[in-house]
Amino acid sequence: MSQRIDKKLVRERFKKSMAHNNYCRNASVQDMMAEYLLQNLRTCTANRSFQNIFEQGSGTGILTKKLLSRYDPKSFTGNDIVDDSEEYIEKIINDKHPTCKFNFISGDIEELTDYPENVDLVISNATIQWLSDTKNYFDNLAANVIQGTFIAFTTFGTNNLLEINKITSTALNYHTIDTIREILSKKFEILLLKEDTIKLQFKTPIEVIRHLRSTGVTGINRTAWTKKILELFSYRYTELFGNDEGVPLSYHPIYIIAKRK
Repeated sequence: MSQRIDKKLVRERFKKSMAHNNYCRNASVQDMMAEYLLQNLRTCTANRSFQNIFEQGSGTGILTKKLLSRYDPKSFTGNDIVDDSEEYIEKIINDKHPTCKFNFISGDIEELTDYPENVDLVISNATIQWLSDTKNYFDNLAANVIQGTFIAFTTFGTNNLLEINKITSTALNYHTIDTIREILSKKFEILLLKEDTIKLQFKTPIEVIRHLRSTGVTGINRTAWTKKILELFSYRYTELFGNDEGVPLSYHPIYIIAKRK
């Protein structure tokens, strides 16, 4: 069952993850997704250079570092629901491209009405699955960029964290790749739309929970994980998905590269 997203809770969980420097150490899947997205961005845009980049959901800069090792923009705008992201992104800019004009827009991208000017690339890694209304977001995005602007996104599909959903019956508002195609195709020319499966292996279900907490991904609801609930969760997880190496956790990344019609 998909959940109504508590944006305040999302902000709190990601802020905590950033503060303890846990996100970068544990977000291995998000790191792989960023790398694959950028490899394909080069191919899909015929090695085009981008001068004015807008990254949404910039977080601690996993994507930003990779992006700025490949491109040398004149201006870079970061955005995140957590204000602390600005410090991370500004440091990366200063280290890699100190002459690049840097700006940061704090807040929820679903409420953003004033996009940076002359943007030629809008990019985001593992962010849009947190949106309350994906269609409305892309309609707003299309209204705020000019024809020819490229967008490059990663998100997650309906089988993401399927083991967790099977046991707890809670999940974000994940979309199928066909739904994403339908949402985008009216106003964007789709250059790449691909899905994949990545499985991580953990020794115990408790390690799965620690992993998710470290990446802020438990920001769906405020249910307390009591000792009894953890014991039942561990039992069910092992019973349903246990193997000789422990237990798996499934990720279902989706990659999107498109151009404004």
